[in-house]
Amino acid sequence: MLLREAAVREQVESFFRTAASRHPQSETGLWKAVHHVATTERTLWKQLNEPDLHRIEELDDGLADKSPSGRLRRAVAHSEWRDGPPNLVDIAKELSADRSLLQHDWPWLTSGEAQYAWYLGESLARVDRSLDDVLPSLSPRGPELRVIAGYLYARAQGERSGWLDDWIDRYEVAHPDDLALITELTWRCASTDRGARRLARLARQGRLEPTTAGHLAFGNWSLGPGIDAFVDLADAMSRVPGLSAAVVGLVDHRVSKQPTDWGPLADVIRKLLGDLNLVRIVGHASWEWQQLARRALPHEAQLIARTIFAAQACRADDHRFFIEHSTAAPLLFEAAAANPRGVWDELKPMLSDFGRAVLFVIGFPTGLVDQLPRAVVLDWLMEREQEKRGSILAHLARIDVTDGSLMSDVLRLAGHLQHVRDTFTSEYASGAWSGPASTHWNHRADELQTSMNNSSSVTAREWARQTIAHLRDMAEREKAREEEQRLKWGW
Repeated sequence: MLLREAAVREQVESFFRTAASRHPQSETGLWKAVHHVATTERTLWKQLNEPDLHRIEELDDGLADKSPSGRLRRAVAHSEWRDGPPNLVDIAKELSADRSLLQHDWPWLTSGEAQYAWYLGESLARVDRSLDDVLPSLSPRGPELRVIAGYLYARAQGERSGWLDDWIDRYEVAHPDDLALITELTWRCASTDRGARRLARLARQGRLEPTTAGHLAFGNWSLGPGIDAFVDLADAMSRVPGLSAAVVGLVDHRVSKQPTDWGPLADVIRKLLGDLNLVRIVGHASWEWQQLARRALPHEAQLIARTIFAAQACRADDHRFFIEHSTAAPLLFEAAAANPRGVWDELKPMLSDFGRAVLFVIGFPTGLVDQLPRAVVLDWLMEREQEKRGSILAHLARIDVTDGSLMSDVLRLAGHLQHVRDTFTSEYASGAWSGPASTHWNHRADELQTSMNNSSSVTAREWARQTIAHLRDMAEREKAREEEQRLKWGW
């Protein structure tokens, strides 16, 4: 900010004063810019001498709106939080003494711009305990209701237990359509059995908004209600498709802090773990689903794998989910380690229909099938359609011809089939690289040569020799092309 430069400070000050006088609508923005420089220099930078800083602070004071509304907005929206929230008691006293000021600035106080509105509400409760029904009745009202919530929360501190829930219930009877305030007060201030059952009732009626439900997972709201009321809420939310993303975070937070609640919540948890949309969704809910799933390992490994496979196979919309490129991939490997036979039992139906399997294996993580029970995988291969099933396993298996690998076993049983060998070759040659193509193909051939030297399998070694020859041939062709490019273009 040029205000800190002595050489141009006078000109910058003149610009700010002129702009503020000729364009009153920009006065608040100009003041905020100067106020930021003044307060940050005073508290953090500390590079200017006192006379220079005093001059900037004079400009700060000169641009400040001195009207009651201006003082309110400076205090509630632009105070610097250095040692805690601002002291708003004096402002609260002014608003209490002249409620027309409160009415005048109510649209702004509920607009979302008043960042300390909660603290203003608390301050109002300290100086005036007669606004219980006044604040909710003020209009027009914006979407941000923290000032009302802060007031009623502070009011409740000096009242008997259940006072705030009683107030919300009375208000709901009188204003059943004001769901914004009813739900806001419940999630901000009423982490109680009655609060949970209120939200459960609204969820069953289809009146609980996903945005409001999503707030419940933050903070410690989930730890307030007793387990019976919490289960009622979680069950109600889990039955509403639009709320499943919210309830998974709510439940995960609860069981992470209170593991003994897992038993009562088991049915809800299984329902959530079986929701493929929570795997496919992009965002925080998918991460929370994975956290909950990890807590469920190893008892629910098969269910977790079933859900992830269902997400991979889903073609319900244009969104395509690929396990290999998702954060669910490590979880699937963990599930395979916990219950390899159960994971195979879920994978097997996905692979048995060749027409579906060729699409299913796209974006599937390589190497997972290597972790599954070898005998049952090979039995499946030999049941029927060895060429088709062998090619599917060639897509999934790790490229490794050393003795004891799944690839070596597949080649031993189905390596006489050309399509199986070609699929393994294609998988080995696929992937991105940088640099000259000839160097890349020679490098891949060298790697395979090393691996082949550690194999005693006749079919695996034969496949490796053929693939190495193919890669060397590709390298020679690319080398010739690269030389032509160098001669033609000088590259």
